[in-house]
Amino acid sequence: MPAVSAPERKETVERTEQRSRGLTIAVAMLAVIAVILGGWLAYELQRTDETALTPEVQAVMDDYFAAWNAYDVEAFSAVVTSDYLFYQNLGRTVRTAEETALWMTDVLAGYEFGVEAIGPYQMVGDEQSAQVTSTDRYLSRGGSQSDTGTSMYWLVNDGGAWRIQTHFVGD
Repeated sequence: MPAVSAPERKETVERTEQRSRGLTIAVAMLAVIAVILGGWLAYELQRTDETALTPEVQAVMDDYFAAWNAYDVEAFSAVVTSDYLFYQNLGRTVRTAEETALWMTDVLAGYEFGVEAIGPYQMVGDEQSAQVTSTDRYLSRGGSQSDTGTSMYWLVNDGGAWRIQTHFVGD
């Protein structure tokens, strides 16, 4: 004789359907939240900081630091304007491009001077000019002595090539 099961109660079937519907809604809401969070994360990873250097200005800054650290007058001259001025300690000493180049080779090389940016650069500007600031570490005697300071650079677009026009060094 075949087994006969008891008829299900109508309220049990309705309760099971409600649970299934609630679970479906919860899973759908979690999926939507996951998609929104994934989109937000992708946006955050791809957006650029409003004060970040452009690739062209970053290249000039890298070349400028490399020239200082190598005491390379030609490389230095390639990234500064003809009317370049260097202000040491915000106004105490002012040097032209030629004076700065001589100072690099005659004085700084003897101290084994080097400089490196230790903080993030910040830039404000447009297609023609930009102000860049950085926190720098100044090293001498091969790194045995160091100090930090803040530098501010004024860059200009000189016929399609970015060049440093002014460099202020602060304590």
